Amino acid sequence: MSADMWDWFQNRELQAYRQGEHAVIEVIQQHRQAIGYIEREPQRMVALLDHAIQRSQALQEPCLTLFLKYWRTEAYVFYLLDYQQGLDAATRLFMEANKHDFDSCPVIANAYRILIDVYVYRDPVGYAAKIQELSDFMMPRIHPRGMNRTLLLGRQVHVHIAQEDYAAAHAAAERYAESALTINSHPDPAHNAYTRQFASAYAYNILAYTAWRLGERDNALDYITLAEESARGAYSQASLMMALMWHAALLADYNDLESAAPYYWQAIRMTNTLGLQPYMLYYDGAALYLERSAHSDEAMALRDQQLHTSLVLTSPYFAAEAHLRRCRLLHRRGQLTAPELDRAKAIAAALQQPAYYLNRLANIPTEGNVL
Repeated sequence: MSADMWDWFQNRELQAYRQGEHAVIEVIQQHRQAIGYIEREPQRMVALLDHAIQRSQALQEPCLTLFLKYWRTEAYVFYLLDYQQGLDAATRLFMEANKHDFDSCPVIANAYRILIDVYVYRDPVGYAAKIQELSDFMMPRIHPRGMNRTLLLGRQVHVHIAQEDYAAAHAAAERYAESALTINSHPDPAHNAYTRQFASAYAYNILAYTAWRLGERDNALDYITLAEESARGAYSQASLMMALMWHAALLADYNDLESAAPYYWQAIRMTNTLGLQPYMLYYDGAALYLERSAHSDEAMALRDQQLHTSLVLTSPYFAAEAHLRRCRLLHRRGQLTAPELDRAKAIAAALQQPAYYLNRLANIPTEGNVL
């Protein structure tokens, strides 16, 4: 499993050219065409991959087929943000990867990792034991300087954030960022440089968030500046959008609203123009900016939007967090009612461990001004 997926992919492509396997070359080119739509039109990416998978299966190329199915699952999870489809696809991929046909296929590591990804996005607290078990199994078996190792470290951060253990989250985020800067598993050095910047952008965003949660505002501003630089270098619109919003939020938290406003409006323009689905932490940054700038009504509208979006995403975790944050804001406004709390409690049935979420709802009146 320690062999890198991209080494295998490049070698398979070279072999196809050397042996004149034109049908295999066409499938590989279809994959490249599909990846071109990954952020702009992920649904089109899925359609192109569906066709490539059919052709690869007809050619009896099991590892190439697994590779294409992995990328289709990536589209569901990270770009369409359809976590029910993602869970179904990741589970099928995991089961298929454990067949003997794939014993020497390096895509297996990615099949394991993306199941962890879906667990994190669906219910990180409820699936925490499974996430840890799969991570412990994979860590000694994957490339020590590959993207999978970095992503696994990142998933540990998300579990700690979901548990609101921000000291542990920050320490894990530091390991995540350190790993991101050492990625060097692709045969193309330019690809490694790009991947380092891409991974670092999100890692620095998370470090800024956890530093702010720990009250380290100066460090948070330093991290968010690094996040912007890395996101621009990697042309990562989603990470840049989040970095700009959190730059606005952090400056507003310093009461520097004049400097904060341009960052806020840049982030809003990107969100509206690109049509990208914001991360949960993006909403936290936007709400913090709006509350600090005395726009509580707009913050309420934002939390309503987050709640609506979370219900579309088929993630019980995102829905629960949206309800929780909305109730906290209602409490700060003196508007939290029993019916509102009852609606928030109803989502608990979809969680693996509802008691943890219900306890957090119960603690709202005593926790102060928690975002």
